[in-house]
Amino acid sequence: MRFERLDLNLLVAFDAIVTEGSVTSAAEKLHLSQSAMSSALGRLRDFFGDELFVRVGRDQRATPLAEALAGPVREVLRDVQSNIIRRQPFDPKTSTLQFSLAVSDFMTQVVVSDLARHLCEVAPLTRLNLTPLRGEAVRRRFVAGEIDFLLCPQSVMVPELPYERLFSEGFKVVGCAQHWQDTSVLTRKQFEEAGHVAVRLGEQQTPGIDELICLNAGIDRRIQVIVGAFDHVAAFVAGTHRLAMLQSGMAERVASQWDLKIFNTPFDSQSFTEVLQWQPVNANSSAHVWFRDVAIRRIREQFARSEPEGSSIL
Repeated sequence: MRFERLDLNLLVAFDAIVTEGSVTSAAEKLHLSQSAMSSALGRLRDFFGDELFVRVGRDQRATPLAEALAGPVREVLRDVQSNIIRRQPFDPKTSTLQFSLAVSDFMTQVVVSDLARHLCEVAPLTRLNLTPLRGEAVRRRFVAGEIDFLLCPQSVMVPELPYERLFSEGFKVVGCAQHWQDTSVLTRKQFEEAGHVAVRLGEQQTPGIDELICLNAGIDRRIQVIVGAFDHVAAFVAGTHRLAMLQSGMAERVASQWDLKIFNTPFDSQSFTEVLQWQPVNANSSAHVWFRDVAIRRIREQFARSEPEGSSIL
């Protein structure tokens, strides 16, 4: 490799001559022939415009320029050796790295908050930067490398990037417990006639999974309120006759807080799969490998502890 006309391999030869004190010994150290090492020295002299080493008896004595270069060259080679060739292992106890994730409000509430608490224990100096997963702009930032990880449903992930499946979960229907107290099983007719709270994401108003599930089932909901995140849904259902669809885990968590009643969907609805995605450029980074392993294990453990009906760990 050349940098500003200098063959960087010549720096290795230079350091070997400084260390060994002779061209012959330096050649042996680098497993080069005498002529190859002499050629390297000639090219160094030509580049720097200096003899660099002068023969005194059987040894090579460094010129003032060579002596001045010896320390910086050794430092450069040491940095290459330790930081590039032999990368230092990631130490979570001392690392101050920041890991950035694009994550849905559902995943933030259900599992990522637990992950953040766990990081306080195992990697206390690291930082976790969460970006709401809302709209196509966030996906573009992830693809551009501005965000390290994408935590999202498999149906909206970036297909060409590596990922790991975490768990599978279904949807439930929620309604105000007071207004739906006499209803034990929700019918499709009741579901279609009721007003609904729906989720649409980002500036483009991308339909949420709840709306996609209904469209796939051939149901055209009578939407009365549109919100930008699933964690806003309960507030617009409570105290009304409206219905909404929420992930099973989130429905269980908000039901008591907002006095909601939970129903099974009155139609066949497939579950969805959550995945963790990352950048290929970071696939072998010791820090990113560590974070992926911790995140995947912790999320699966946390979800298993509160696994709702219709859900499964993958």
